[in-house]
Amino acid sequence: MSTSPMGTLVRFLRKLVHLDELSDGQLLERFIEGRDEPAVEMLVRRHGPMVLGVCRRILRDAHDADDAFQATFLVLVRKAASIKPADMVGNWLYGVAYQTAVKAKAMTTRRKAREKQLAAMLEPASAAEDRWSDLKAMLDQELHQLPDKYRVLIVLCDIEEKTRQVVARQLGVPEGTVAGRLARARAMLAKRLTRHGFVLSGGALATLLTQHAAAAGIPPSFAAATAQTAATFAAGNTAGLVSPYVATLAEGVLKAMFIAKFKTATALFLSLAIFAVGVVSFAGNNGDGQFPQANGQQNQHNISAQQDQLNAVAQQNGQAKDAGKKDGDNQKDDGQKQENNKDDGQQNNKDDGQQNNKDDGQKQENNKDDGQQNNKDDDKKITGVLKSVDSAKNVIAIYLPGEKADKILSVPQNVPVTVGGKQAAITNLKTGMNIAVHMTKDMKAITRIRATAAQ
Repeated sequence: MSTSPMGTLVRFLRKLVHLDELSDGQLLERFIEGRDEPAVEMLVRRHGPMVLGVCRRILRDAHDADDAFQATFLVLVRKAASIKPADMVGNWLYGVAYQTAVKAKAMTTRRKAREKQLAAMLEPASAAEDRWSDLKAMLDQELHQLPDKYRVLIVLCDIEEKTRQVVARQLGVPEGTVAGRLARARAMLAKRLTRHGFVLSGGALATLLTQHAAAAGIPPSFAAATAQTAATFAAGNTAGLVSPYVATLAEGVLKAMFIAKFKTATALFLSLAIFAVGVVSFAGNNGDGQFPQANGQQNQHNISAQQDQLNAVAQQNGQAKDAGKKDGDNQKDDGQKQENNKDDGQQNNKDDGQQNNKDDGQKQENNKDDGQQNNKDDDKKITGVLKSVDSAKNVIAIYLPGEKADKILSVPQNVPVTVGGKQAAITNLKTGMNIAVHMTKDMKAITRIRATAAQ
């Protein structure tokens, strides 16, 4: 086998041709499993123009852009195993390139202070050049803020100039979906740039991105050097090929990514912990583990409302007994009235007797209806003192002797209300009245409300 430099070069080129047929995910897997340097070089060749374009738009100095470019791929080899899905390397690299360039810009601010003072002494740039520089800076800032499903289409279609068919196959979606989302993404980006005074159509924006992606070509020697540097950095050796500035920049981005990931994980853990504590507390307050059904508007203090329900259930036996006794007394009084009316009818003239009997018949019918309603619905009731009335919302608050919290109830509009034995409405209820709220057996629905003036 030939060991000449020419033979080595030929074998290397053949390997690159073979690697060119592999997907981004497969290249990434080759590097993770075998630290394959040519796989990294192929990724640099594919996505390098996009990465360098981002760095150049944000960093106006070419040398700073080259350093940020190299640092981006150093971050790639360190975080290769965490990129999910692996075939979305291009979109992931765009985000890292933006973060790296922004950090590099912050790191070089002090170093370039004197250069800016010197530049101010020279002839100032034209307004058009300054305007273009501002647009380049804002372009990636706003693109980075787009939702991921829209940003990835601009990165793949406009910056990396892939066809919609290829992008659709890579994302696993119909080509029509790619076209629709791409148009939406361009419109969103153009609208965001309008806020900074740059008016561009979606088509003009796409042309602008494509032109500057093509201008940011990567020489083969630079791609090979970057791949070699990245492989050295991945092995933990930062001496020799990796400049101290690039290594520091890459480590700073890695640290920022770790902090952001840690904050996200911490926020998620705290949210789950708060939710778990709330569920346990809720189940403990209800005892039987069942959620109470709200009547009308829910009380703002949910825990107090739940405790009120428990207290009402605890008192229901004694209240039901009192209700039965009161209803029996009422029925007895009604019977005495009927007997008196019967005697009066016999003593009065025929016309008066007929009228009394007719009235008595109506009373008997009412008593019959009341008795049926009592037997059907008034199985349980809540008695106390009316504390407040909100007639606009049909909500009443009842003070329950011996209880810590008031009972808050929402009264449906069709519920009968009587005050002093006379038909009334919720607007006739006054604070301080003695009130009895009759409810169904399951304590879920109000059947009627009876109120009397305070003694």
